[in-house]
Amino acid sequence: MAMFSFFLIACSKESDYFPDDYLEPGIGQEVWVFNETQCADPWHQSTEAYLKNDDVKVSAMIGYLVKEGVDVVRAKYAFDPSNTIACSACNCQTGGQFLILVPENEPTALKLIDLGFIRF
Repeated sequence: MAMFSFFLIACSKESDYFPDDYLEPGIGQEVWVFNETQCADPWHQSTEAYLKNDDVKVSAMIGYLVKEGVDVVRAKYAFDPSNTIACSACNCQTGGQFLILVPENEPTALKLIDLGFIRF
């Protein structure tokens, strides 16, 4: 049963298992977004699991941000076709977006800006 549940999550789109208010900021929190690139994201991994599974991408991003001192409350990956660019260079956007909910404070904001995130 556990393997079956994992299969459903791994093959679902983010909208299937994240409620609309999943990243709704509470008091003292804010949402930031990072537009995924073909391979230039600082947490990018060239593994099949990373390239095919959004949960692996989110875990890699959270691990990277924690090492950078960012306290991530929640995170998700979403696909926005309007951000897709017909380009295969490493720094071209894929249309994927990493969204994170973090505590609202200046040191976190400065760190996220330095890492390429944009306040949502």
